[in-house]
Amino acid sequence: MDPADCIISVLGAPASGKGTLCKKLIQDPRFNGRLHHVSVGDLLRGMPSGPDINGHIAAGTVLPGNELVPILRAHLDSLPRSSSEKKIVLLDGFPRSLEQEAAARNVMVSAGSEEFPDLVVYFSCPKEVLRDRYVARKRGKDDGRLFEKRYEQHEKECPRVVEKYKSKGVLVEVDSSGSIDESFKALVGVLETFLEA
Repeated sequence: MDPADCIISVLGAPASGKGTLCKKLIQDPRFNGRLHHVSVGDLLRGMPSGPDINGHIAAGTVLPGNELVPILRAHLDSLPRSSSEKKIVLLDGFPRSLEQEAAARNVMVSAGSEEFPDLVVYFSCPKEVLRDRYVARKRGKDDGRLFEKRYEQHEKECPRVVEKYKSKGVLVEVDSSGSIDESFKALVGVLETFLEA
């Protein structure tokens, strides 16, 4: 078992840029290979057997924490450490609900903290921009109905998670409504400040 030294939760609505910006971050030489990007959705969809993630998306529900947390914990522990550098995990899309947050609190703590997570980055973006992005990346295969369902699920659960982390002083908001380069610059600034502290 090799726990992460630091866990950064990355939250935001569908099409807010979580996956795109996290993938760009791990390739940035300024972070010297220390960052690991774990997309919770991609992890679950890639499992040969396990929770029915697509069923939950179709039903507009969130996967229960007691099903999800053990999978995440095992995956995080299995991530390799880059030489003597700290292992920093960007946990993309978790937790999505207060129930998931409670399930993770005592199980997912990093080696460098007694709290989960060490930092929360929330990408804020207007719904109209999110919808346009979502429909565009589906290349005409989705007329926006699935976006509306996913956005409704996000609005039902995530704001309470955001408020909790804001009250604990571990949340930083990044405006991701602009271009990828503008959003990335803001995100890098947040991470550099946090990691240098």
